[in-house]
Amino acid sequence: MEAKAVDHLHPDWNVGLDEADSREGAFALDAASATHPIVQAKDTTAETNEIGDAITYEKGAAVVRMLEAYVGPDNWREGVRAYMKEHAYANTTHDDLYRAMEAAAHKPVMQIARDFTLQAGAPLIAVDAVTPAAGGSTVTLHQGRFGLDAPSKAPKTWHVPVNLLAANGATAQAVIAGPQPQTVALPGPSQSSPTRGDRLLPHALRAGRVPAACGRAGALGPYDQLVLIRDSWALADGGYAPAGEMLTLATRLPTDADPLVWNALADELTSIDLLYEGLPERQAAFRAFGRRVLGPQMAKLGWEPKPGEPAGAKVARETVIGALSVFDDPAVIAEARRRFALFQKDPSSLPAGIRDPVLNAVGLHADAADFEALRALARASTDAQEKEQFLYSLARVRDPALSAKLMDLSLTPEVPPSLAPVLLRIAAGRHPQAAYAFGLAPQGAARRGVRHAQPPQHDPGLARTSSDPAMADAVHAFARTAPAAGRSTSGGQGRGRIRHRADVRARVLPEVDAWIAANPQGVKA
Repeated sequence: MEAKAVDHLHPDWNVGLDEADSREGAFALDAASATHPIVQAKDTTAETNEIGDAITYEKGAAVVRMLEAYVGPDNWREGVRAYMKEHAYANTTHDDLYRAMEAAAHKPVMQIARDFTLQAGAPLIAVDAVTPAAGGSTVTLHQGRFGLDAPSKAPKTWHVPVNLLAANGATAQAVIAGPQPQTVALPGPSQSSPTRGDRLLPHALRAGRVPAACGRAGALGPYDQLVLIRDSWALADGGYAPAGEMLTLATRLPTDADPLVWNALADELTSIDLLYEGLPERQAAFRAFGRRVLGPQMAKLGWEPKPGEPAGAKVARETVIGALSVFDDPAVIAEARRRFALFQKDPSSLPAGIRDPVLNAVGLHADAADFEALRALARASTDAQEKEQFLYSLARVRDPALSAKLMDLSLTPEVPPSLAPVLLRIAAGRHPQAAYAFGLAPQGAARRGVRHAQPPQHDPGLARTSSDPAMADAVHAFARTAPAAGRSTSGGQGRGRIRHRADVRARVLPEVDAWIAANPQGVKA
């Protein structure tokens, strides 16, 4: 409902792209073995507190959008109205909603909804072939399972509603279930792409869908461009496709593509960069690639908003500046430092739209003097939001010694107690081992400046960017043996995520290295 209201009031915000992007975190969790269904029983308060993750919210929302796309928005609205009228002032279950939808749409909804809400995991629709036929084409598909580790690839069956769209606007709909190939007749030219509401992963590499899309990325709509970028890396991440497909798309994305598509690409590239931590020479080559890809978009966006620019340009500007800062772009870092120096003399000189990326760039590359300058600004600020900005930028510092100083600082009166765990989470992005150890250390009066003692708190999220299998074992061991007050049932998720990152680092990064070495200037369209 949130997205529908925003889309109605501000269609220029392209909320559909944000919806498509928001589900990626849910799929990353759901594709691992330590996942859970959307609908689940919980027996304790601690377990209940863990319900509100990306699977519950983002996957839940994606399933609702998928069902709405399947039955049609008018039927969906009528079904919701009938459901609310029938059960007004009463309790319901999710099955009551599905029954109302079936009656309104005259389509089978119950099985589809139960598959996606009561069963954990993510389906994978494979396009086996697109074959010309009289009056159009036939598309052969089958349903498998998308997984990031061996247990998560164990076969399961979903009934997946798939909408196909031909280049001439003709559509076809089918429900795909199980590994047996199913053929769908599609009127019009023999080209197809997923429509909004579906996640049709581009597994049709054998049929040439992704290579063909690379060559015509500019002809695709923003939604398809964004989905191709995200899904192409997801397929490489899971071992279903070569990493070069995503890198090729990155070099062929038109400069005038929707800024939110560029935002997604910049975000994906910075996520890959984290996998290179501790591999300086290889990371330097990847960062040079990142600068080459994002440089033209930075030149287009500029540092200041332009009259008439798309609404998504502000979001993309922040992300692209941040990514180029991570990629050690000398011009971006120098400009951020210049603007920060002016800001210290005249706070009005730094527009709100670029304040975060400028402060974050300075914080990331901070030396001792920069660290103290940001700290002084945070200490002097009487505005809660402004204080957060300064502290968050400090937490992003790349220097390990300064990061340790920030962690100690988080337990002093300089930092509001509610911000301390947030700062630790931010610092963990670059320093997972140190942050995780700090999070578990007994915080007693012996630590200088500490206002109160705290019991050990287990937060597997602090180790989320680690690629060290030993860290995975440590996370799992503590989750199993911690006192009830500090225990988290998400330890299995944490261990699985770390082990998968170690696998991707060993398996996929050599592919990325080889592709970059073979394509020093990118790939021509």
